[in-house]
Amino acid sequence: MNQRLVWILTVSVLAACGGARQAPAPIYDLRATPVPLEYAAEVRSLTVVETPGGEQEIASTTTIVMTIAYGAPTSDGLPIEVVFSEFSTEGPAPDLSAMLGLPFRGIVGEGGEIELTETPDLDVPGFDAASLLQVINPLVIPLPPSGHPTEEAWPLQRSRDPGGGLTGESTFEGSARFAADTVWNGIPTRWLVASGDVKTRASGSPAGAPGEVDLDSEGESEISYAWDAARGVVLHVAVEIELDGTVSTQGMVLPLTIETSATYDLVE
Repeated sequence: MNQRLVWILTVSVLAACGGARQAPAPIYDLRATPVPLEYAAEVRSLTVVETPGGEQEIASTTTIVMTIAYGAPTSDGLPIEVVFSEFSTEGPAPDLSAMLGLPFRGIVGEGGEIELTETPDLDVPGFDAASLLQVINPLVIPLPPSGHPTEEAWPLQRSRDPGGGLTGESTFEGSARFAADTVWNGIPTRWLVASGDVKTRASGSPAGAPGEVDLDSEGESEISYAWDAARGVVLHVAVEIELDGTVSTQGMVLPLTIETSATYDLVE
């Protein structure tokens, strides 16, 4: 199976997918950051494709260091700027070194979706800026719509472009809830868990693929967040996604499974 296609599948899965001033009261909404927040992340993916010649396993590990800054809220949403200082992959992936240090800017909408408004001009075959920005989606924590803590779960739905040169839709439908209070690296923390169903329906002819590709997959996702309510900052995120489905190309319909895990940690 084409290695660049495996990278595209990994990106589509995620698509469905510093410090701050002390506050006088707990914060349960995203707001402007006085200084950029730096995060270190590791994303691991294992794709198993059943081909006519037998099972093919493709594993990749991506290490990321990035800063995120939120601006003052506007009528359109919350401005966001992301700058990557490290982005390296063991396994199949495009070379993205040209974008290090360059800003990606956009707006975080009410539902947690990110709309890009400014991206670097990168010449990377088979990859687009929208796909790259999906990597930071897990850091957009699904806080309660009221902005206040609650003991009840609240519904959570998100929909995004799958990226990777494919057109279609990646969706998440489930719920979010607060779990027990805890301590993360010595900091009092509220634990939040979002879980639900993930589906991707996408097609296209991305660069490097053997031809037209149709992707149809669904499965389950669970994302856990450590939230510093005193500062309104995400301290840690853990992502677990398991998908089953098919990828169709060159007249073949190939069953596949995708397992993705990721961790994001605030660098302080």
